[in-house]
Amino acid sequence: MKKITVLATSLILSVNVFAYDCEKAAGEIYDLNSQGKYKEMKESRIDSKFAWNCADDYDTMILIGNVYFHKLKNYVAAGSYFEKAIEKHPDYSLGYLDLAAVKIKFEEYDEAVDLCEKMLVKKLPKEDEYLFNAQAGMALFKKGAQIDNIQERNAVIAKSKVYLDKAVAYNPKYPTGNYYLGNIYYFIEKDNTKAKEHFKIACDNGMKAACKYK
Repeated sequence: MKKITVLATSLILSVNVFAYDCEKAAGEIYDLNSQGKYKEMKESRIDSKFAWNCADDYDTMILIGNVYFHKLKNYVAAGSYFEKAIEKHPDYSLGYLDLAAVKIKFEEYDEAVDLCEKMLVKKLPKEDEYLFNAQAGMALFKKGAQIDNIQERNAVIAKSKVYLDKAVAYNPKYPTGNYYLGNIYYFIEKDNTKAKEHFKIACDNGMKAACKYK
């Protein structure tokens, strides 16, 4: 009986230490991120086996993934953290949005749209509706731009427009969505008036590529 009690106590202590260490690691990651020390994050915590084992901390996994994606440009590593976050918390939306961005980087456009659709079938806040429609629309626009067959390309672009229209309806000043819609009206639908309207909105909100068309 004494041996069992000692074993149980040891297990409890080890769990508490592990939980404390995970919390400490997460704190270090957030501190380094706030200081803009992204390389230090990678060297000190991101790549450690320990940090990976702390994947129950959803926000930390998303943060690490975004550092890899936006700051270190390592999209494979970013995707692995987003996938881990989704695996641990499949009902949370942010991991799907971020993983869709990784899929777009690797030109896996249909997979990106599928990830967005998994969330769009749910009842989401308006901000999330905007983000997922924007991501899906951008993925399909990029896919369509790579298709040589005119009919196939236009069919994909038409699907892209459905998502982009919804995104712009939620956020009328969304620069990227307006830029892509401008391109659709200008090059596909040959409606220069609407094209210029969207290009102007995109340009006025920071999309420099749209400024030459407005």
